Amino acid sequence: MSDDAKKTLLDQVTLKKLPHSNSSMLCEGTYPEGLDKKDLIPLVEGTFGGRFEHFGNGTFRYIAYTD
Repeated sequence: MSDDAKKTLLDQVTLKKLPHSNSSMLCEGTYPEGLDKKDLIPLVEGTFGGRFEHFGNGTFRYIAYTD
């Protein structure tokens, strides 16, 4: 996939950031077909990393470690 095509797909990602705990943030959203986890990580990763709690069927839930 070309960089321009990937950028167009990334523009279609919806993302909502919510408090999770005093040291993490919950990132929930949707993504278009054609993207995978590694494409979304730069958008959701916390200062100290994080993990996907759910990824599939066009939706994701990511716990970002912030402190």
